[in-house]
Amino acid sequence: MRPARSSFDAAIREDPTREAGVFRDVVTGEHVCVQGGHSFVEVSWMDLPENKVGGKARVWDMVTHYHPDRGLIIDRISSGSDFDVISYNQRAGLAPRGSVQSTIVWTDAKSRIRFETQFGYAPVRRDPTGRGTESMTERLGWPVSLNRHRARGCRVSSVGGFQVH
Repeated sequence: MRPARSSFDAAIREDPTREAGVFRDVVTGEHVCVQGGHSFVEVSWMDLPENKVGGKARVWDMVTHYHPDRGLIIDRISSGSDFDVISYNQRAGLAPRGSVQSTIVWTDAKSRIRFETQFGYAPVRRDPTGRGTESMTERLGWPVSLNRHRARGCRVSSVGGFQVH
């Protein structure tokens, strides 16, 4: 992870107007850093022949990615595309259905403090009666972002369901 994280930090330093991401091969544990555009991290590299093993695509998880600060609150939270990326393996049948999470890194434009937003996805269990569901995601029928914000390097703990910073 260290070389990929170093590349990630360097990509942000060199061009803070573009997204960047760190992905982990779930089988080998290999980590790679990919620099994207102004509003996306490219994932089509996963399908290139040189990134396949025995002709099969490898299964990658998005560990973290950077959102450039355009001065918009949405730069601090997960997008629909972010949920698509972190839930892809389950939806494609490449991994067992289960909860997944990732982290968004962003820098506050005024303070220049680097923050992280943790977000996640829990698959929806279908309950035809509408009873017996256990989570907000299941009740609403769409993924709910955890969206816990913290300054990088600071601990966040949970007390009674609320986040204490």
